[in-house]
Amino acid sequence: MRPVPILLGAILLGVCLTLSLAGCASPSVASPTTASAPPPVTAPEVLLDEHFVRTGAWPDDASSTAWVARDGYRLFARTPGKFVAIRSPLGDVPAEVTVESTIHKVGGPPGGGYGLILSDQRVGAGDGVDQTGQYVVAAVGDTGQIGIWRRDGDAWRDLVPWKPSQAVHVAAAPNTLSAHVVGGRLTFSVNGMQVAAVETGLQAGRVGLYTGGDDNEVAIDGFIVQAPAVAAARPPVRPAVPTSTPVALRPPLAPVAAPPVGGVQRARELLTSILRDVGAILQSFANGPASRNPVTDSGALKEANAHL
Repeated sequence: MRPVPILLGAILLGVCLTLSLAGCASPSVASPTTASAPPPVTAPEVLLDEHFVRTGAWPDDASSTAWVARDGYRLFARTPGKFVAIRSPLGDVPAEVTVESTIHKVGGPPGGGYGLILSDQRVGAGDGVDQTGQYVVAAVGDTGQIGIWRRDGDAWRDLVPWKPSQAVHVAAAPNTLSAHVVGGRLTFSVNGMQVAAVETGLQAGRVGLYTGGDDNEVAIDGFIVQAPAVAAARPPVRPAVPTSTPVALRPPLAPVAAPPVGGVQRARELLTSILRDVGAILQSFANGPASRNPVTDSGALKEANAHL
């Protein structure tokens, strides 16, 4: 029997396997990640969505300046030199709000205007007859203009005087007007195009509808008031319902942490040194048992022991 070569062969085999495993070891292991929950869906809060299919909430008198008709809500500046200002029934209007309405002209000579009332401080009656008030009007003219004014008592103050705008549809074509108010700042858009932005000097207030110009008559197809987007409630996550008899699951094995990058390199260097020493021991048997080797020579045995 040759116990020493067998022992050394086993050592070599173990060293080779160790080096192979060290070489395959990953230098780092990514920590498991948990999929983050999707962000909450946001949607504007609709405060008023009026299509004028009922009466009672708005002034409604066909012999006066405002009434509910089959084609929407009518405003008619029937008294020469006077306009129509209607305050909406919405009482609680936040500091940031968007008002939108689609309006078209149905009667009167060219030159009339119509639009939205913003930041109404409730100084006047807002009933379509009273000419006093404190509010802002953002309007379009039926010949293709836009303008913004502030009403203070019984006087008008220009914020944006009448000026032409390609965004405006003329004559009887409908126009969708949108006004966004944040505190005292007003941004005015017509048919999806921003046409003006201005500081009004007025804070949050009521909203409404306006028309002016002798004998100008308009129909309002809809009137929508929205607050800024708010976080919608996320639906609860329900566990999956098993479709068959559940099978007992084994607990997951604990993850095996890979050695750090420096540890792998150190292991490789150490094992390479061991291989070098084992090779020197094997060299002692190169010439057979008659030569100077650990089996027949005590000095060689000491040297081999030192290598080990």
